[in-house]
Amino acid sequence: MKNNEWKRVYILLVAAVLFILLIVVASGTMDGMSGRYAVMFVSLFLSITAFAVALLVFTRARVMDEILCGKNLLAHWVCPDCRGPCNNHLWHLEIADTGALKAIKLIPGLFLFLIPPSI
Repeated sequence: MKNNEWKRVYILLVAAVLFILLIVVASGTMDGMSGRYAVMFVSLFLSITAFAVALLVFTRARVMDEILCGKNLLAHWVCPDCRGPCNNHLWHLEIADTGALKAIKLIPGLFLFLIPPSI
């Protein structure tokens, strides 16, 4: 199984670098009163946020690598192939027909039906 968390880490790091480059470009080309400070502030905020989220996803990616490699596992089991495509489909039908899910669909529908749109 492939670990897709690393792809997210790389995307977030690239975004952080692009926002830092936007700070450099804005400081060199824009006038201060034409929005340079706003662009720099927003870019700084987004670059710090992207870097912080990249650190969080990095730790998740390392843990996912350990899980996929089988290190420090608390439990391990093998799922038998007792549920084929037919049984899996029936299982999803059982889950979809519960009363809670019907209520979740019904309540917003009633709100949309009873409250007239104001145009």
